[in-house]
Amino acid sequence: MLVAVALLSGCGGSSSAAANVTRPRARAVVASQLSLVVEPRAGVRPFTARIASADHRVDLTMYELSDPTVERALAAAAARGVDARVALNGGYYSARCPYNDAAYAYLSAHHVHVRYTPTFFALTHQKTLTVDGDVSAIMTLNFDGRYASMPDYATLDRRSADVRAIDDAFDDDWADRRDTPSDGSGDLVWSPRWRAPTHRALLEFLAG
Repeated sequence: MLVAVALLSGCGGSSSAAANVTRPRARAVVASQLSLVVEPRAGVRPFTARIASADHRVDLTMYELSDPTVERALAAAAARGVDARVALNGGYYSARCPYNDAAYAYLSAHHVHVRYTPTFFALTHQKTLTVDGDVSAIMTLNFDGRYASMPDYATLDRRSADVRAIDDAFDDDWADRRDTPSDGSGDLVWSPRWRAPTHRALLEFLAG
């Protein structure tokens, strides 16, 4: 599971005039690189539109995939030459579950690269969509077609350090390689691959 904590209020406790002047600018810069998708209002279009806009690469990590709209968007991307890679949860540790098998078969038949995620994790509950190394959607929702009825959220993150960290973690999972992922710009929390400083930052954020 990957969680993004958006700390839009700046950092540091200084009350100097300089800090007061620069903090709104910092908030504006951060806000311009983050945007929120709210379900069920938004539906699937924010995600299929990102896939349709891809020029060279789409990486999707998904716990449950059964939405034919998303599957067709990925197939269309692969058909126009985009390197489309999909990492699906395969079950609980090495115990296989069939819920992603139909998506796996469809994507494989349509030239989308697809793999099950490493079995040294109990589950891969992460839901991220990264396009062209420029933007990552960090989601609470599965691509299971329940957008009309389920309250969910996604953060569209354009910060290069965050996107690069998610890309690197995807490459590690794709290669079945254990590694400790980066916390990006400082607000990515990975489970179970948590780093202690980020864990504390999340707890402090939740504590207010």
